[in-house]
Amino acid sequence: MCLFVRASAHFPSTLSPFRSRARRVQIPPPRPTSSSALGPDALGVRDGRKSTERLMFGRTCRRYLGFMHESAPDAFLSALSARDFGRFADCLAPDAQARMLLPPGPEVRSGREEIARRFEGWFSRASDFEVLDSHRVQVGLRNRLSWRFRMSRGGQPREIIEQVAFVKAGPGGIYEIDLLCSGFMREEEGLASCAVDSATTRGAR
Repeated sequence: MCLFVRASAHFPSTLSPFRSRARRVQIPPPRPTSSSALGPDALGVRDGRKSTERLMFGRTCRRYLGFMHESAPDAFLSALSARDFGRFADCLAPDAQARMLLPPGPEVRSGREEIARRFEGWFSRASDFEVLDSHRVQVGLRNRLSWRFRMSRGGQPREIIEQVAFVKAGPGGIYEIDLLCSGFMREEEGLASCAVDSATTRGAR
């Protein structure tokens, strides 16, 4: 775009000895401000795909925003009861440690994915899955979590399992788990055991 500016003809001759004439002044065009005029790199987008950094940042933000409405221990119980093991893994810190006392013996699992896979192996393929009980209690700096499930595995008669865990949670999620497991017990065996215990108690009286 060009504008024509005419120099004033009324300048004193001592100040302007040159003849008055029109001057051509070049004015550059305005710089683009719309997003369509910017290159893909300026928006952090290349070939229509978000950069890896932005995707990781978005996932982290969603995770922490979720914890603002639901604490990590509560989310742990909720995800486990729903058998949503993707959300279950998100409740754990990346370097989480789990010490488990199981009927076959003690076991240690390290890392978010390994711990989540262990729980998934216990419960993911069970049918007739039912949540009988789940609780969370604050105990000092820890949370005491407990859950009792009823299920059938591989077409076998239904079983009951109960687990209790003391967990520590931080800004990145649950980072320490100490778990005690009852093991899988046949439902009728549990009822028979309760009947024996009851009879023994009456006899003691």
